[in-house]
Amino acid sequence: MRLGGFSVFDGYCYGYNIELKVENKIVQAWNFKEDGRPSDHYSTCSFILKPLPDGCLLTFEQTNIPEHKDEALKEGWNEYYWEPIKNYLKQIS
Repeated sequence: MRLGGFSVFDGYCYGYNIELKVENKIVQAWNFKEDGRPSDHYSTCSFILKPLPDGCLLTFEQTNIPEHKDEALKEGWNEYYWEPIKNYLKQIS
């Protein structure tokens, strides 16, 4: 089931929402515009949020990744998402 689409980094990453649960879960299908990557091959990203007394725990999982892209995707998540989010949260706290 598609619950709306998204696009980031000028269309390099795009996809759609599969499941949305208020305050605790987001499941999305992701694709990347890269040479040799089929436009219909999506990996699945799950974001599970758990409230904690002093914040929130985020558990992330990405499946259906082409094996030769595994390390690049790990590096990309750290460089473009997790580190910027950490830096932003430090600034506002």
